[in-house]
Amino acid sequence: MCGGEHTEVHAFQDMLFTDWRNSYNGLIRFSTGAVGFVSGNRASGARILRFEVHGKGIGAEIDMPDSARIWTSKGDPLVITGAQLTNSEKAQDYEGTLHIHREFLAAIAEGRQALTSFRECLGTMRLVEALEGGPYDASVRHGGVIARVPVLA
Repeated sequence: MCGGEHTEVHAFQDMLFTDWRNSYNGLIRFSTGAVGFVSGNRASGARILRFEVHGKGIGAEIDMPDSARIWTSKGDPLVITGAQLTNSEKAQDYEGTLHIHREFLAAIAEGRQALTSFRECLGTMRLVEALEGGPYDASVRHGGVIARVPVLA
């Protein structure tokens, strides 16, 4: 992720109008110096997932799975939509699940490593765990608590 691993996570979770956590927000520092922000919310009944990532000479604002704006030092952002990437207006085609399943099966058929390996997923799972409060810091288990979550190697 961002060319490295997350080294620090500041997380906030909340239970908005429910008795379960449905709002997750986090500020993430990566070993490469990049910084990211992620916000996920299901309080409305729909999934909203937005994040920003900034590194040296590049930044992106992503509204999953609909669109991304990518800035470089060249000026105006490049805007990419999920529909453009897949040549389809069907959400099931551009939200990613169908594509990643097809890519995984192609990797098996071709005898190569899939784009999303279990090793790559492990880092993502550790980041999600940190954003959710992680098992190693009980103070973030309560809705509305802001906490600095240590990252385990």
